[in-house]
Amino acid sequence: MPEPEAPSPQHRTIELRASGFSASVGSMTLTLTLASQNLLAHARTLAARPEGEYHQFAVVFAHAACELHTEWALNRLLDARPDKVLVELVLPADRDVTSLETKRTRRVYSKLTKDNPTEADWWDAWLASRQDRHDVAHKGAPMTREKAENAIASASRYIEHVTEKVEAAVA
Repeated sequence: MPEPEAPSPQHRTIELRASGFSASVGSMTLTLTLASQNLLAHARTLAARPEGEYHQFAVVFAHAACELHTEWALNRLLDARPDKVLVELVLPADRDVTSLETKRTRRVYSKLTKDNPTEADWWDAWLASRQDRHDVAHKGAPMTREKAENAIASASRYIEHVTEKVEAAVA
C-alpha cells in the first residue's frame, strides 16, 4: 500500500497596514483591524445615538482607542530595536496609562520617533477632549453629541499622526 502524500505546506504572508494586519493563507485572506480602530468605530456608532449617556461612552471609547494605539506604537517601536534590555526599562508600569498625555510615555515615544506631538496642530484640541474623558470617567459628567464628535475627530488625528510617525521610525 503506497504511503499517502504529505500535504503541501501552506505559505502565509502577513502584511502590516495602517489600518491593521492582513494575512493570506492559500486563497483565503484574513484582515485583522487594530483594536484602536475597532474602538474608534464603536465610538462613532455611539456618538450617533440620540441619548446623552451614549455620548459619554463615545468620549471614553475614543480616548481608550488612543491609549491602545499608543501601546501598539510603543511595542512596534521597541520591537524594531536590537537592544531588548531597553524594552524592559521603558515600558510603562502596569498601572500607567499608556497615553502621550503622560510625560514619561511621551518622552519614550519622542526619543524613538524624533517626534514631539505637543507641537502638532491637533494637540490642544486632543488635550481638551482628554479632559472631557477624565470628567466623564471620574465625575460622571454629561457629554453632548458635539463633544463626542470632537473626541472622535481628535482621537482619529492622534491615531493617524502616531501611525505615520511610528511607520517612518521603523522603516
